[in-house]
Amino acid sequence: MTERNSTTTMNTEIINTALRLSPIYANEDSELLFSLLVSKFPDARLSVIRLIVIRVCALARQGHDRLDRKMLIESVLTEIKAFRVRIGAP
Repeated sequence: MTERNSTTTMNTEIINTALRLSPIYANEDSELLFSLLVSKFPDARLSVIRLIVIRVCALARQGHDRLDRKMLIESVLTEIKAFRVRIGAP
């Protein structure tokens, strides 16, 4: 598995974990969700976790279904890839 695939897999796992926890933390404790994800995924970029928390909490506050979650995952992964290209990351 390449580094890029490994990173994408980890980012997908972070998003899925955040989606699972977001109903609890979305309204007032998004910083706690951020801290939980940082401790669970210490190798992840903080900017990526911050982006995921912002997007997932926004989705949780508006309510969502399975299709919304799938679209969110694809959208956030695309945004992360675009960011990595802009900063020249592998």
